[in-house]
Amino acid sequence: MLDPEISTRDALGLLSSPGEVERAAGDHDLGERRRALSRRRFLQLVGMGAGAGLTGAPLFDALGAPLDGFDPSAFAAPVASDEGIIVVLGMYGGNDGVNTVVPLTDGHYIDQRGPLAIAPADTLPLDHRLGLHPALGTLHALWGAGQLAVVEGVGYPDPDLSHFTSMAIWMSAIRHGTIDSGWLGRWLDGHLAGGPDLYTAASIGSTVPLHVVGRSRRATSVPPRRAGFGGGTNEADQRLYAAVRDLAAPAGQGPWHDALAAALRDQVDLAEQLAPVVPASLPDAPLTASLEVAARLINADLGFRVLETGWGDFDSHAGQASMHPARMVELDAAVARFFEVLDPAWAGRVTVMTFSEFGRTPYSNASGGTDHGTASAMLVFGTHVAGGTYGAHASTAGLQRWERPAHTVDVRAYYASIIDGWLGGGSSEVLGGDFDDLGLFAAAPGTAVEPGGTGPIVTPGGTSGGTGGSTGGSTGGSTGDATKGGGSAAPAAVGTAGAFVGMTPVRIADTRDGAGGIPVGTVGPGATLRVPVAGRHGVPPNGVVAVVANVTAVDPSEATYLTVAPGGAGRPDTSNLNPVPGRATPNLVVMGVGADGAVDVFNHSGSTHCIVDVFGYFVAPTKVSTEGPDEQDAEPLPVGQRFTALTPERVIDTRDGTGARPGPLGRSDRLDVRLAGRAGVPRSGVTAVVLNVTVVHPESAGYLAIGPGGAPAPGTSNLNFVTGQTVPNLVIGTLGPDGDVSVTVETDGVHVLADVFGYFATPEPGSPSGALLRTVAPARLLDSRDGTGVPAGQLGADHEMVLQVAGRGGVPADAVAVIVNLTATAASHATFVSAWPDGEPRPSTSNLNPAAGSTVANLAIVKVGAGGRIRLVNAVGQVHAIADVFGYFVAG
Repeated sequence: MLDPEISTRDALGLLSSPGEVERAAGDHDLGERRRALSRRRFLQLVGMGAGAGLTGAPLFDALGAPLDGFDPSAFAAPVASDEGIIVVLGMYGGNDGVNTVVPLTDGHYIDQRGPLAIAPADTLPLDHRLGLHPALGTLHALWGAGQLAVVEGVGYPDPDLSHFTSMAIWMSAIRHGTIDSGWLGRWLDGHLAGGPDLYTAASIGSTVPLHVVGRSRRATSVPPRRAGFGGGTNEADQRLYAAVRDLAAPAGQGPWHDALAAALRDQVDLAEQLAPVVPASLPDAPLTASLEVAARLINADLGFRVLETGWGDFDSHAGQASMHPARMVELDAAVARFFEVLDPAWAGRVTVMTFSEFGRTPYSNASGGTDHGTASAMLVFGTHVAGGTYGAHASTAGLQRWERPAHTVDVRAYYASIIDGWLGGGSSEVLGGDFDDLGLFAAAPGTAVEPGGTGPIVTPGGTSGGTGGSTGGSTGGSTGDATKGGGSAAPAAVGTAGAFVGMTPVRIADTRDGAGGIPVGTVGPGATLRVPVAGRHGVPPNGVVAVVANVTAVDPSEATYLTVAPGGAGRPDTSNLNPVPGRATPNLVVMGVGADGAVDVFNHSGSTHCIVDVFGYFVAPTKVSTEGPDEQDAEPLPVGQRFTALTPERVIDTRDGTGARPGPLGRSDRLDVRLAGRAGVPRSGVTAVVLNVTVVHPESAGYLAIGPGGAPAPGTSNLNFVTGQTVPNLVIGTLGPDGDVSVTVETDGVHVLADVFGYFATPEPGSPSGALLRTVAPARLLDSRDGTGVPAGQLGADHEMVLQVAGRGGVPADAVAVIVNLTATAASHATFVSAWPDGEPRPSTSNLNPAAGSTVANLAIVKVGAGGRIRLVNAVGQVHAIADVFGYFVAG
């Protein structure tokens, strides 16, 4: 179904300078709006690029208009260190959003699109729900780095299917009334009031489109090539330019003379500045050349705050199978070139955003294409973007062939998030109303992106920015689907009770060198690594209920997740680790072993190396008699230690000297900390403690190891981190003979925190106090994205969430503690999440430390509080929370 209206090219031409227009929204009749001649207008007409396709007639029409005031001069002013630069990419013709960001779990997509649908296996996965077009490898890498935001379902009420009208609405952000300016142009009006504007905004191309045309200011047109007149460097050129300047020097000879003279001077001066910036040779692909010019303009620090360009055609009524992939290849190559050319010193001040006048129809047509749609997905990327998904997928359920889905995010909210989050504010004035800030940015321009606060060091309201955040129902940031496994679920049977036996940490699997008899080589996409446990490395062959192991993913090729399960029991619908490229990601697991004494490690996407270090195991208690022939009737003792849950309390913080000397630990530093007799841990009889250990802002990549006090440092690791990363991990640490644990680090400097959540001790004869472990089939207890366990919606700043655990997922009413894998996703800001028993005061501890846009997971052993409940709290911004249960402790 072809929509009866003008072409994309004609619509764009009518909405670009020269030939500005004034029109009523929804009215296809255009009337010329006479505008007074300014130096900038004249400069665009005679010099820097508006000449492409421009005849003399429009120039003389412009000269016939009355003259308005003009600036006496326009000089380049450097961009301030706290000012953001926005680069806008127009995808003209109506980009197919669902073939750009593919809905992997929407069965309607495959049915409606037919042969135009992209198979989930062919996409570059973002999470379990979404995947990128397979040509967008550069953007996928930005997602993996937590620097790509996908804003789903962007549109406006009562959508129009005309290229012209919809393009005008998108460019102006004016839905009803007279469209006389663009949204960024109006921002320029306010931002530049009373000041020079020649070098503040640039349109890379031959015209200046409406969105960068204000009521008093507009962008300068810069061609995607080296400047012409004014850019020569030989002696003859320089003499000519000097003559032009001399000719234009006298002032006060009338308004026409002065306007012409000023424009000529600006032409020469601007070309002279741009000549060394833009090389003579640029890429052949127009979009790649335009973005390279944009990057070079930024590098030159001429003062540009807004740069825009665009390309197409995306109007794929026919032949979309070849047309749209070609546009995706062009986009990815151009983005790659942009960041290749952009000086890294500018990375923290540059954000790129996309827009398109509409999406495409859910159904394909008989011509191998799609027709004009409505809501679509937009992309925002840069180092300070809070990577993740925002908005919600525009549902196509129940739609007939020519019906279009409703939008879920207003285009004005999308723009408001850019204006307020990146350009310094003013969206209410620019957009004529207040719209929600989606929270697309992790930090302000030019500031450091904090990788996450920990415990009381981050306080509610302590970070800048709005409270926005993701409003959609998918995981965010840089980690793929942090929270979902898929596949068949294991039976939800309660396992045998087990007591803990600690052991010297030992590496039982390493795919890098084949340690433990594991095959050398990475674990591929969809592959499962089986790791034998029982009967090896000091773990007994029989009676093992569960193993305590640190599983680490090393050098993943892309964002993925790992799921650990009992060997041969099937893959549960849960996850344990959320690795991203460039980092080694660990997480502790307490996992039942299969009938063959093994555990399975499943990798979702890409390839990754895997390491498994064992720290202990749970074994069925064996009854033995107490010593002495006269005591044969005494209560038998179990082999192994029983658990006592505690209200969380911080026991180590090198930032303020809690429990240890103040100051960061350096390379090969060792810290022995006595825990016996502190925070509810008895002075004697304790063999191990449950600690949540966190490293804060390391100065270099490295690792941390926990071992018994007084013993040599173990040859294993508990935490792995990169420079600046705040990362936690749960540790069951064996105490030395004096009740100490040792902390050893390999990094140039890092602060270490530890919170105690419980301890293991051998029960006294005749009084088997403490609790035993029972494993359950992994099950999801909480997912705030879809309302599992709690009402759907993100946790806001300082918001406490009550989670019922007893009576769910195989956890009985008399459980004293629960083992849950906690995951935070789509965080709007760097924050921390804490868990503790319901009915008890909120502690100054933490369990998760997500950076903005990231997805992070960490195991927690939490005391069960009043009514079989636990509590969670988020410190800053907004975040989704997920909890999967793996076991519980019950008095035995």
